Amino acid sequence: MRMSDQPALEDAKTVELFHHGDGTVEAIGKNEITLSHGPIPSLQWGPMTMGFQLPATGLPPNIMVGDHVVFEIRQVKEGVFEIASILSSPAKAAQKSKSQAMSDDMKAHGKTAGAEK
Repeated sequence: MRMSDQPALEDAKTVELFHHGDGTVEAIGKNEITLSHGPIPSLQWGPMTMGFQLPATGLPPNIMVGDHVVFEIRQVKEGVFEIASILSSPAKAAQKSKSQAMSDDMKAHGKTAGAEK
């Protein structure tokens, strides 16, 4: 039996391709989120800022403008991509918290950034 005689295990139309990226939330609208993202190699995209359709379930409530996020997108029609999943990036959140803690500590000890005694 030849390979071409075997039924396809998965119909190409039913296979959803997800593409991974990371970026910064620039704007959130009623039906769209605008992200400045890094390269997405699976789509051969370089870094850019663009809008993505929001999922039917909406965004997680903790996603805000200015957040660094990691996300997955899928193409829903020609030229239109939808957010499949999106999360605040833990690394950036931790970095932000550490920076804030250092700033708070300096204020508590009466020091300012860059000041020498």
